[in-house]
Amino acid sequence: MGKQREVWQHELQSAKDPVWAILNVAETNIQDIKLSVYHLQRSNGTEFTCKENDFYMLKMDDVYQMYLAFQEIPGTRDKIMQNGFDALKRFMIRQIKFFASHDLQMALETNMPKTNLTRPKLYGQELEDFPEYYIFDSPVTLIYLNHNGEKRMLFIDEINKYCDGTLKIVKEKLQPIREAFKEKQQKYADATDAELKEAHRVDNILQAIQKQLDRRNSLRNYEHALNLRKHYFKAQE
Repeated sequence: MGKQREVWQHELQSAKDPVWAILNVAETNIQDIKLSVYHLQRSNGTEFTCKENDFYMLKMDDVYQMYLAFQEIPGTRDKIMQNGFDALKRFMIRQIKFFASHDLQMALETNMPKTNLTRPKLYGQELEDFPEYYIFDSPVTLIYLNHNGEKRMLFIDEINKYCDGTLKIVKEKLQPIREAFKEKQQKYADATDAELKEAHRVDNILQAIQKQLDRRNSLRNYEHALNLRKHYFKAQE
């Protein structure tokens, strides 16, 4: 990816206002391949254009909002508009299949028949030697307490193997720990290197958990919108 596209992708990913409307859909040819081109508007009134091969650069929620915006277009779609809508649906289905094959929870929810995913490792000798919510550096691993109050291990590089319930438990326990770090830093403004490092670890784990939960919720929205899911799972906050 070129530098210019990297900058543009960062702008798309960091945009806080969702896609609000599809102003126009056109077509272009790139090396004899016909692609749909979308002129979009965000809720704050800003406009931008992207091609169907740029979908991967958008936030997953923006893709979902594009789908909803298509539903709001009045009248019958012409051929170019319909081609653009079909391209969007194909991308959403590919995303569902890809992430379901790389995420144990989504594989189970979508009844994927074949997956190479194994269940996460939950145990290790460290469970007896370290307290709950102790964080190891390499690989980044957290000792947590499950809903039965039993010590278990969460490996961040295998976060795709842990269910929403586990991630939510860990998130709820880590948030007050992070807030305590912040309050101490604001009060004393002279946190030790060890404390700063620990706070950074907690932040990274919380970000990884939230990213995983958000991705799963977006995939569920995709499936629900495309009528691929009989039961709608409420988002995990």
